[in-house]
Amino acid sequence: MRLLDGSGMSGDVHVPFCERLRVRVPWSTLLILSSHILPEVQAVCNRILILHQGKRVYSGDISPPTTPTLKLELEQCPDAAIFNSLPMVASATNLHTDYFHITLTPGAKAPQLAAAVVEQGWGLKSMTPEVLSLEQIFLELTSGGPGA
Repeated sequence: MRLLDGSGMSGDVHVPFCERLRVRVPWSTLLILSSHILPEVQAVCNRILILHQGKRVYSGDISPPTTPTLKLELEQCPDAAIFNSLPMVASATNLHTDYFHITLTPGAKAPQLAAAVVEQGWGLKSMTPEVLSLEQIFLELTSGGPGA
């Protein structure tokens, strides 16, 4: 096991260090890297632990989400609770007056959600897939929600 604290390194030293680290450290080595530079953590590590105010808020693999996440723009905006009552929606968050961040339930597909939105008469303007970066995930976990 090795413990590295990258928080004191400047960017011009940290980037080459992380590149060499990725090449030279065998996969069987447990490496604990303490850093606030999340894109580099994502490039070097395959598992992470996120602490917030001394408490663990996430521990697990760094991988793309297994359930689809979508950003919707609507003409008429229902309450997020109404979205959460739809069977294909795992969670819904109102991002702005006419935008929602939707996470689908496992196995659900975007066309099912689009059909439900049209059926409700909410006026679907756009639906785009979202892939959150480690930095976005960190902000959501430590600030109480998206964009907070």
